[in-house]
Amino acid sequence: MAKGKKLPSNYFKLVNPLVAILTLAGVAFLVVTFVDHKHICPEIFGPVSEYATVLATQYKYYLKIGLLVVAAIHLLETLVAVYKCYKLRLNTVVTLAWTVQTLLLGILSLVLLIWPQKPSPQPQQQQQKGKQQGGKQKDKGGAKQNNKQGKNQQQPAKASKSKKEK
Repeated sequence: MAKGKKLPSNYFKLVNPLVAILTLAGVAFLVVTFVDHKHICPEIFGPVSEYATVLATQYKYYLKIGLLVVAAIHLLETLVAVYKCYKLRLNTVVTLAWTVQTLLLGILSLVLLIWPQKPSPQPQQQQQKGKQQGGKQKDKGGAKQNNKQGKNQQQPAKASKSKKEK
C-alpha cells in the first residue's frame, strides 16, 4: 500500500487456518520431542515416533539450539509487529491480536501486517458502475424531456408567426 493510504484502526487478517495448524503442530512436535520423546506413541504416530527418538537421543543439543533460535526469532518478529501496529495507529485489541498471532506463527503473520492486503475492489467497482449507469440514464432521460419541451415551445412560436403573416 502507498504511504499516503491509511489503514482502518481495526485492520486484522488471520493467517490461513490450515497453514497455522500445520505450523503449530510442527513446533509442538519439536517441543514434545525435546521435553520427553516417549510421549510420542509409536502405535499412533508410527515412523514419526522413531524420528522423534533419534532427534531426542542423538541430536538433543541441536534440537535445543534450534528451538531457542526459533523462539528468539519469533520474539523479534513480535516486537516488529507491535512497532508496526503503533506506526499504523491500530487500536489496542487489534495490536494484541497481531502480537499473539505473530508470536505463534512468526513471519506468516508478520507479512500480512507489513504488506497489508487491499480490500477486494470488485464490489466497490460494481456499485460505482451501477451508480454511473443510473446517472447516465437519468441524464439522458432528462435531456430528452428538455428537448421535447423546447420543441413544444418553439412550435407555438412558429404558429403565432404564421398567423401574423396571414
